[in-house]
Amino acid sequence: MSDPHRMVFVGGAHRSGTTVLAKVMAASSEIAGLVGTGVPEDEGQHLQTVLPIAMELGGPTRWALHPEAHEDAAPEPMREDMRRTIEEAWEPYWSSDASLRVEKSPPNVARLPFLQSVWPDARFIVITRHPLIQALAVHKWDRSLPMLLPTLGLRFEGTLDNWFAIHEGLAADAPGIRNLLVLRYEHLMRDPARELGKVSEFLGLSEPLDASMIDAARSDAYRGFVESQRTRRWGPHPPVMSPTRQRSGLKWSMYGSSWAVVSRVDSLTGRYTRIAERYEDRARALGYSMHDLDDVREFVGS
Repeated sequence: MSDPHRMVFVGGAHRSGTTVLAKVMAASSEIAGLVGTGVPEDEGQHLQTVLPIAMELGGPTRWALHPEAHEDAAPEPMREDMRRTIEEAWEPYWSSDASLRVEKSPPNVARLPFLQSVWPDARFIVITRHPLIQALAVHKWDRSLPMLLPTLGLRFEGTLDNWFAIHEGLAADAPGIRNLLVLRYEHLMRDPARELGKVSEFLGLSEPLDASMIDAARSDAYRGFVESQRTRRWGPHPPVMSPTRQRSGLKWSMYGSSWAVVSRVDSLTGRYTRIAERYEDRARALGYSMHDLDDVREFVGS
């Protein structure tokens, strides 16, 4: 008897829109999502034990650089057992009995060959975001260092290396993935209805997804910060956290002040300009420009 459910896997670098996209999809009556799991963002990666989770590979800023991050196709004799073990871990948490089931975990983007070998009829959606913006978004929430030493000035290029490892791996894997849709975060924010229409068509949905769930201003703070870095001045720069999402208290005040100092030093020294030059050719090959946040091309390779 064939399985009445078809899996849809969503993946991408952390802070690239995977969560909002999966939530919009799971809000459809035609798609079930994982709920009430008690794990971060209800991500299936945390429930199963077959594959390592991102934190075991180094966390959001470096997991794709780990030698075990990429998963090739599973050995054929092991596929059925792997599928059963993972599905049993997820089974209690599906929000409905809809025929489509969406599982969102960032490392899925590096596991497309594995997932396709275990779920041959699955569909895969990857969402990408500008490398500078994504790296800033990850570092804003990195709590591995004291609040007086924001990670804006530390390991930033390592986080960019992580982004390129993810997306260069995606470009290499894409030709071998049968049912793959790659979305750009920037295009989703600019025209949610159009991009979600692509998802609906890709999945064969009978009704459109709810575009009103998309907050199109989510990247404004990061954009202002990146653009201000080109001014080469000591004066104030836009914070990476928008005013509506600022938190009060001494801890957050200290964090904001130290971030401001680091950003001004970086601006005076032209650090971001040098970073942009260093990565521009690699970014161009993947559809982005380190110098122009609006130069975002459609993904080619699927």
